Amino acid sequence: MASVKITLLDVVADAAKRALHFFNDANNSESSSEEWSSSDSDDSNIDAHGRRSERQIHKEVFGIKDFVEMAGAAYSDLSMAAYFPSIVRKSQLIKNMKERSAMYKKSNIGTDTGVHVCLLKDGSLAFTFRGTELSWPDWSSFIADAATDVMVEQIPMELYNASHTPMYHSPPHVKAHKGFQLAFRDVTKTSRPNENLQRVAEGLGAHTPSVRRVICIGHGLGGALATLCAHWCRYVAYPKAEIWCVTIGSPRVGNRAFAKDFHKNVVNKGRSYRVVNKDDVIPNMPRFDLISHGRNVYKHVRGFIHFDEKNPHTITLKHGGRRHPILSYACSLKDHSAHSYKDSLHRMLNRFPHLH
Repeated sequence: MASVKITLLDVVADAAKRALHFFNDANNSESSSEEWSSSDSDDSNIDAHGRRSERQIHKEVFGIKDFVEMAGAAYSDLSMAAYFPSIVRKSQLIKNMKERSAMYKKSNIGTDTGVHVCLLKDGSLAFTFRGTELSWPDWSSFIADAATDVMVEQIPMELYNASHTPMYHSPPHVKAHKGFQLAFRDVTKTSRPNENLQRVAEGLGAHTPSVRRVICIGHGLGGALATLCAHWCRYVAYPKAEIWCVTIGSPRVGNRAFAKDFHKNVVNKGRSYRVVNKDDVIPNMPRFDLISHGRNVYKHVRGFIHFDEKNPHTITLKHGGRRHPILSYACSLKDHSAHSYKDSLHRMLNRFPHLH
């Protein structure tokens, strides 16, 4: 039997075919049910429809402002303590792991996971994941992250911690993106003290029994990894801790059962924040598992906050919305940048300066 050689061109062609299926589906705009429901928060100041006022959401967003900015700062190799001296005591960056997961078994393209492990001054832990890096001179990193993004098959979750065998198996109906799981596995399966999330945290002084709160943070692909990290914290590493998840521009991570499990068993009530900037295209991906011919639909976790630009000088918030029509995809990539998220955040918060 002749051997099969998979090249980068094959990977790109595969991604293009997947994108075509996605765009055909996206052209059928529909109302979004992925709202921030009243059950997501302990705040009782909501209207008759179970929604909070814009003013109340501004207060919520101000409370996570530093975490949103940390998501954008994750692309730097500098210490998070240098960027956020008021909240971060010390941090360590995990990157360039010795062992990476192979995205395609017959190619050399692998995952490229990067994460800042931060010990906060209040004793909390923060895991801040990088997304797809768009530093064009460094194509190897971009290609590796893109390969992770296009592997859209859903599989049950397997969570590791310095072990060759999983320490947690999800129920078979709870499924998550295969590529995201492989990327997250890079920083949990390893036992190297400078590459394993929990061991790096312990090296910073965050001894597991004393950890009371963990904030999982990320932008883009990093947001997907942060969502998986929240599961890992709850089921493997820090089961007794308060778990938060703050993502900006995150794609969908798993199926409906995954999203339900996330809110029922993983994050603490009202501590899921999924921020979307204007017409950012990435949160609309992926729509379904193409390997199963569309049978496994992806579903967002709750906590939706939308920075919606009404005019050049104002940022407002809304709970729901419609999926973007096909013609908006090309122009909405700019709304995915971490810089654009930070700009929208500051402009939005400036509308209510007395709340700061």
